[in-house]
Amino acid sequence: MMQVQERLRPSGIVEASLRPTTSGNKNIPIAIAHVDDTALHNDFRGVRIGSRDTSELGRHLLKPTVDGASRQSILQANTGGYLEANTKILGRNYFPYIMRPDDHHAPEDWDGLMRQVDIHRGYETGLMRRSGDVYRRVETQGDLDRAMAIEGTIAVVNTLEGLPRTLGDTSNIKAIEDLKKRGIQQIGLWNENTDFGDTHGTPEDHGLTRMGTALLEGCVENGIVLDVSHASPRSSEQMIKIAAKRGGHVVASHTGARINDVIEKSRNVTDNIARGVLESGGIVGVALSSGMLGGNRLEHVVAAYDHFASLGSGAQEQLVYGYDANGISLGTEIIGATTVVDLRDVGTALQESGRFTSSEVTDISWRNYYDHLHRTLPSENRAE
Repeated sequence: MMQVQERLRPSGIVEASLRPTTSGNKNIPIAIAHVDDTALHNDFRGVRIGSRDTSELGRHLLKPTVDGASRQSILQANTGGYLEANTKILGRNYFPYIMRPDDHHAPEDWDGLMRQVDIHRGYETGLMRRSGDVYRRVETQGDLDRAMAIEGTIAVVNTLEGLPRTLGDTSNIKAIEDLKKRGIQQIGLWNENTDFGDTHGTPEDHGLTRMGTALLEGCVENGIVLDVSHASPRSSEQMIKIAAKRGGHVVASHTGARINDVIEKSRNVTDNIARGVLESGGIVGVALSSGMLGGNRLEHVVAAYDHFASLGSGAQEQLVYGYDANGISLGTEIIGATTVVDLRDVGTALQESGRFTSSEVTDISWRNYYDHLHRTLPSENRAE
């Protein structure tokens, strides 16, 4: 298990002990490792930060995407809630799958994938411009620390979940260049088997294909983190080995533990996969989905964190908020944690369980994800 020898302390962050109350403590920053870019429900709350009134930020609905599906950016929907929760870092996931009623499928080829990413990135850029610098896209360690030091500013780390059905005419070199150009810091599979490999729940798990292995090796060699959250067990094992062999990083950003009533849940990582991620120095985030937790109460969230913490010495320093806001279906949210503001109550529940100290809860709340980013983000922009 990787031990962090020195905990980094960015300026502008005020640490405080959790109070054992239902409202938690607003002074503790929040860092979220995974939120999808589409809002299935509206968590918007207008608040004032200094001289900036954010009450209008969530009212600009986005234009339909190229496939005609009307979407609203999660950043627009949740701006007020993020600020009220004292959110400092968002792992904002580009989810480029074609979305129609009862029809979610991967783009046909790499060019189609990049067109979808560009649409989302363009909307994101427009919102950032309108937000008065609430959101700042970070691609280097310096970017991260500058955003952390400014009150009311949220660092946005761009990730990508889902690969196309095939690479098409694009070379691996071009594909990697495309990712770097768009500032993608992390990449993973989604719930559809493609020419790159198998995802969770597949009847016959063949793992990554040669095409998938070659692409992910190139990603790791260029500093892009691999995410096993939706991968099949065999694909996950291969991704962990690729990261280890190439000196890279692998995470499970939003997952669940195979315990109790969800011990057979394919979307949840196995203990062996979780140990592999933790032993590599990667982070594990718990998704707040009742279907993945085996129940819809905070005690189910605590049980998942407790299980992951038991998998190795020092694992508490690698657990993060996986959240998966708006990637989960309506009706599966956890009682007491239905909005981002309620993540404070998740922290309080972790501490009140007696299984985590106040310091460890603070680590889970923000510091572990911050430390992970400081290990994985380049000191200089790798696209330059």
